[in-house]
This record gives sequence, structure tokens and C-alpha cells, in this order.
Amino acid sequence: LTFHAECVLIGFKLIKDYNEICNTLLMILENNRYFSNLHGKYGRKKHTASVKKKVIFPVKCARIGFKLKITAPTAEYAIHFQRFSNSKSIFYDRFLTGKWRSIPHLGFQIVHHSLIGQNRPGQPPVRTYGCGGDQFNHFLRTEPEPGDASASHTLFSNVHFSLKMFYIKPPTGKISFHIIEKCVLDRLEYMQLLYESKPHEFNGDLEYLLENSVYDKIGHFILRLLASISQELFNYWIVRETLLFQTRLNYILPRQLYRLFKSILHQSEELKDKKGLINKTLIDICSFFSKPLVFKHIVSKNHTKNCNFLKTKVRYEIVPDLIKKRELDLNAGYAIVYCSKLKEVLKSLFYTHISKEVICMKSKAQHTINQDIRLDYLYYKIRSKVFRGNQTSIKQGYITKENIDIEVKNFPLCMQHLHIRLRRVHRLSHYARFYYSLFLKDGGMQLEDAINYWKEEYSKPHSCSSHCSHNWEANERKFMYSIRHFYGLEGSRKNYKSPACELMCMSSSSPMYEGGCPFKSFDINTLKHLLSLSLSNDHVTNLLKTLSPQIPQTSCAKFFKILNQDSNDIVINSPLQYYLAMIN
Repeated sequence: LTFHAECVLIGFKLIKDYNEICNTLLMILENNRYFSNLHGKYGRKKHTASVKKKVIFPVKCARIGFKLKITAPTAEYAIHFQRFSNSKSIFYDRFLTGKWRSIPHLGFQIVHHSLIGQNRPGQPPVRTYGCGGDQFNHFLRTEPEPGDASASHTLFSNVHFSLKMFYIKPPTGKISFHIIEKCVLDRLEYMQLLYESKPHEFNGDLEYLLENSVYDKIGHFILRLLASISQELFNYWIVRETLLFQTRLNYILPRQLYRLFKSILHQSEELKDKKGLINKTLIDICSFFSKPLVFKHIVSKNHTKNCNFLKTKVRYEIVPDLIKKRELDLNAGYAIVYCSKLKEVLKSLFYTHISKEVICMKSKAQHTINQDIRLDYLYYKIRSKVFRGNQTSIKQGYITKENIDIEVKNFPLCMQHLHIRLRRVHRLSHYARFYYSLFLKDGGMQLEDAINYWKEEYSKPHSCSSHCSHNWEANERKFMYSIRHFYGLEGSRKNYKSPACELMCMSSSSPMYEGGCPFKSFDINTLKHLLSLSLSNDHVTNLLKTLSPQIPQTSCAKFFKILNQDSNDIVINSPLQYYLAMIN
């Protein structure tokens, strides 16, 4: 909820100040049109003395606290209040949800410490109620200007951080599909802006991004399901999802960090495999850092970024990214985790945990998505949104009918095979022709060249070994329509994209289909002959020794490195990506 007034209030410390604040807020809200419309809906009582002893907002504030945003003439402040019980400070971390105009993140923003009890030039005075210093810094949140480098643009609300940060259990229940779609697309948009260091430009609904909310979990688990059938989408998503986790972790308060440790230990019963290496490591890390002396050390002012006073150890295979970057020391198969590396290790555990979960669900994910037209629709909508600008960087006319026989040396092995077979038997089966046409289109072949290229081949008599007996003269209208359809000029005018490696691998099961990934589905003699067209015998032998049909992209990457005499690692996700890397 947003209330407007030309003043600023900041929390309270003593219960007597609470009544004073209630009186002040009643005056502020007295003439507020929006709040007055809520009287009947929430059953707010009249302004009597008894009201002062109750929270006046239309929420169950007596138990969960509340929040308020007040817009001043020159600044916006988000205020949240604290309630006290039995003279002990109990801060409630659950807030109302709603769309906050121009505030780009999940809830509140960090204040400049200089604002506590002070005024900034050109802004309204800050009024405090018996509080000050560091103990109340976390009660005020202010939105920095876009150009203000002294304040962070990546800030999050004080919510309960727990085991749910690791997304152990998916949500259950019923929800409308349009809400699922909004959760997923808004989450993708925000994570991309976060990746580009422009989260302040986010204009979606913050409600779908609140940590540990149902919407937050729905967005994560739907994206996890869709990413499990596409390595390209997974590579895109996991980097940004881990960045979101890291950003949330960076702005966690000390007491929330302690609560995180205790929650993971308390909720460890939810873990399906407590003896699994990842889950066991997570529990061990939390047990160590939640020890009173250890925790007191890591939250103390003397704790530096490179502190190595306290340490524990984890298995090296759990944190491969940190080992690769040499951020952790190795000793007898264990990685030494110093107290200053806690958040880096939690981030690495998150990445490893999500990656493992995606691998486990791969076998069933494809069937699930294929059986549900809604998920299939959402998958292709996400792909078109995420990769719409990634595969169109080749200028039109780069591949032509005249130079294709020369340019084919830069094609990946799967497309080289289709080109060679087309030149030899002058025909391709339906899906082979479909995938090869899309590859040529995204590779820069113009429509006119594509028509002439296919016309030339299909005008020739077909070989007896061909599975297709169509010819151009008898089926010209059909072929013309089909090619124009690939280019988005006929039918639904859909902008088709060239296939990813996963699709090429999955489409190689039919005996009438001559395509597929050579490293996965070709017999050893056919693959050896195809490799010998580009590599020497020694290179062919060495490559075949390391052949892994379960991970064909690895073999394709080795093929790329041999051709280019390049020692740098590369991950191949699609034939077009391979071709782009070759020509660049």
C-alpha cells in the first residue's frame, strides 16, 4: 500500500511512542481517499481511544508488523515499523506485497547511514522517535537516485532467509496459467537486467519476485523444468539465477544469516537425501558457522574480506568453480573454506545443487512438456524472448548459393553431413531438410538464394538411396510455400530458429532420418569417414578415443578446437553457434 503525505516518519522504540505514531498516522490517513475506501472492506473501527492500542492498518499488524511508504516533495522513503513485546525487540519480516512505483527491487532499499537523525539538502527533515545510531539503521530504507553511486541499486527486503533459498520443495496447489506466465517472464526480465547491472530499469510486478513467496518459487521451478530440456536455455538461466541468489545473500543482515543457518539445520528433514554429498556439505557448513564463537567472529567489525582465522573443509568436487578459480586451497581431497569465503561457498553450493536437480529431471521433463501444450507454448515463448537477438548477427548474403561449397568447411559436422548428402543424392527427408534450411537461413542465406539452391538439387533425378522421391517440377508450389514459410512469409509467419544441439540429438531415432548429431547417433565407420574429410588420421584417432556419446557437445567442441588449433575451452550449444565461432 502507498500513502502520500508531505512528511517522513521513522519507527519507534518505546511503546509510549507507538501511541504517538498511531495518532500521527491517523491524521495523515484521515483525508486519504484510497485508505478511506478500505474502511468497509477491512472493517476498521472509528477513531476512538481504543484504536491507538491497535494497529490501524488493514492487515494483521498485531502479529506481523507493517510497512508504509510516504512520498515527500523531493524524495521517497519506505518506512517500516517495529513492535515490542515483553521489553524485547521483535522485528517482523513479513510485509504486505504491492507494486511500488519506480522502486526496482524486492521490497526496500538501503539508507545512507548519514541520514539517520540528519537532513539532506533539499529534502524534508527526518524525524526519529527515541532511536539513533547503528541499531536503527536497518529500519530506514530510501531509494537512491539512478546516478547516485554511493547507494546500491541491488537491494532486497528483510524477509525470512531459510532453506527455501535453495528451492528444495516445489509449491503445490492450483494457479492460473496467465499468472505462471507472468511469474516466469517477469523473473527472466529482472534477472537479465540484474545481469546487465540495470535492475533499476525493471518495470514488472515486484510481487512475483519477493523472496520465498509462492510466486518466487513458481517462477524458479517452471524455469528449472523448461531449462532441463535445453542446454542453451539452462546455460543462460543458471548464471542469472545464481546471480539473483548471490545478490540476495550479499544484503542479508547478520541476524538473518544466523537464522538462515538455523533454518537449514531445522528444516534439513525436508531434504530427500540427507546423506547426499551436496546436502551433507550444506548441513556441515551451517553447523560450523552457526557455532556461537564462529558466528560472533564472522559478523564482527574486525572480520575482513580475506580473513583466514577460522576454517572448515568440504569435498573438492562440491565447489569445482571455486577450485578452478583457485579461490580455495586443496588438501588431501578437501577444499579448505576460510571464514571469509562463506558466501562464495554458499553460492557455489546453490549452483551445484540446482545443476544436479536439473540433470535428475531431464529424463521426464521432455515428456512432461510435450504432453502439456501450455508448457510447450511457454517454452517456445521464452526461447524467442531470450534468444531473439542472439542468432541474427550474420549479415544477409553471407552464405550464398555460389559460395556454400566453400563455406561448408565452417559448418558443424551435422550440417556438413546434410550438405554432402544433399549434393550426393539430391534429396533430404522432411526433418533433415527443415533443420538444414533453418540453419542456412540463420546463417545468412537470402530467400532468393535458398529457393534457387533447393530448386537446383530437387530438379535433379534422385538417387535410389534417397528416402525422398519428390521433384521440383511436380511439387514447385509446395516447395515454394515451405521455404517461404521457413522465412516467416507464409502461414503463421512465425520466425523459426535453427535447432539447438539437444533437438538435433533427440531427433535422430527414426531409421528414415539421415540427420542427427554424428557424435551421438552415427556408427563408428560413418563418423570416421566424415571426420577424415576435415582432419588428419592422427587427429581422427585421438578424437575417437575420447568420444563420449552421452555428451556429444564435448566431442564437437574438441573437433572445433582441433580445426582452429585453439586451446581455449568452448561450449557448443547449437550448430549456428558453432558456425558463428568459426567465422569470427
